[in-house]
Amino acid sequence: MNGRRPRRNAFAVLGCAVLLAGCGANPAATAPTIASTSPSASGSSTSAPSPVTTSPAAAAAAPGLADGTYRLSADPQCGEFAMDGSSLVVRGGKATLTPGRWAGSDTLGQPASGTITTQGKNVRVHVTNGTAAIIDLTATIGAPGTLSGSGKSGGLHLSGETGWACEFTFTATSGPATGTTENVTTFYSPTRNISCQILPDSVYCQTRTPPRSVTLTADGTYKTCEGCLGDPGEHTPVLAYGNSTRVGAFTCVSESAGVTCTTAGKGFAISRSGIVKAP
Repeated sequence: MNGRRPRRNAFAVLGCAVLLAGCGANPAATAPTIASTSPSASGSSTSAPSPVTTSPAAAAAAPGLADGTYRLSADPQCGEFAMDGSSLVVRGGKATLTPGRWAGSDTLGQPASGTITTQGKNVRVHVTNGTAAIIDLTATIGAPGTLSGSGKSGGLHLSGETGWACEFTFTATSGPATGTTENVTTFYSPTRNISCQILPDSVYCQTRTPPRSVTLTADGTYKTCEGCLGDPGEHTPVLAYGNSTRVGAFTCVSESAGVTCTTAGKGFAISRSGIVKAP
């Protein structure tokens, strides 16, 4: 964005107002929780963590970590993955970690995806950034929407073995990802598969593939529609991963896992895989 406000553009939602009227309200089901057995204590400092298996009994009993976005503060800032200022997106047992920015840098690194396991208030996040790095976080759930714990990150050594190159402590708080806050009213996701328009009294977002859309109103309720698509303007800007836009009472956050839009703490998350309640 380089500090310049992108030019606003008309977002012609072709026939969607009529189509949406025929689409039923999406039952905003309670966001799923994730639970499994806790991993064993860390082993050798030169080997990757052991695989974690899921126990159905533990999954039924443990409260898990609510789906949503968590922003991290880490100390020290070390390794090849910028942990401080990174964002953790939890969705249905999967975790996506988008790195923050190193000092003097205006770009975000590549997201890392993996799994999240919990037992009671104990949480473990294990993600990989392709074959280049591994990140392992161990934390405790505190007050609603908070985590605290320690982590390790490392990469593949020339020998082919994974070694931990950095150890740090971190805290995480539920909320929008760190990054620049824009005030654009229309935008694409970086993949251009998602596009959104923020109006004074509603937010409309859609995925081109598969063709579906969602409309959020000021009271926090939303409706979805299969096959309802609009036509973003020719010069609609891209909202980079980690950035958000806030217009009136509505906030939308762009993440590698999708776009989340809320008002008064309620809203939706849209991605190629579907539309779910947020946070």
